[in-house]
Amino acid sequence: MSSDTPSNAPQPKNRNRWTFLRKFRWTVYSLFLALLVFVAVCTIVGVVTNLRERHLDLDVSTRRPGTQDELSSLHLRDCLTALENLHIEQAQKVQEAFTGERDREAFLSDFRAWDRQWRQKFEKLGFSCRLTDGYARHAALLVIAEAYRLVDEAHRYYSMEIRRFMLENGVELHKLHKLFEDAQHAIERLEAQPSDE
Repeated sequence: MSSDTPSNAPQPKNRNRWTFLRKFRWTVYSLFLALLVFVAVCTIVGVVTNLRERHLDLDVSTRRPGTQDELSSLHLRDCLTALENLHIEQAQKVQEAFTGERDREAFLSDFRAWDRQWRQKFEKLGFSCRLTDGYARHAALLVIAEAYRLVDEAHRYYSMEIRRFMLENGVELHKLHKLFEDAQHAIERLEAQPSDE
């Protein structure tokens, strides 16, 4: 029996052969871990920043009181004022729908964008003022929360009716608005002509 190993015996695996794949795998793991750390840091910074600032579009503190009892009268007054402003803004948008000043497609496109922004502000207000907590122990908060609920219902109804109305009547309403403008211009031109005496 020969001491030489047979030529068809398995050769030892070359460990350097997989070095590139190992490096690639560890690079991907490192990048993924770095991405997770980055997202976690951004989330923590965002939460801490929001707790110390005000919703500038609402002029209400973003700091959510720990309990309903921590709501000061100043905070409640800010909440009520912000809710009233949202309701007024909503009423102005409803009025705008019936003027016919804008083309139907332009109005509906603008209305969709406005509706999203209004909804975001409304939900921020509900969270910051604890208006969505359900049962309210605070007497003033109970009344404001009921008003908040009714403003929400009205908004849903107005949104549905405005879309329906504009789809059915928007073209004719815009045409009517243009006719009024054209008639006004025609009268102005007539008045500008020199009178023959």
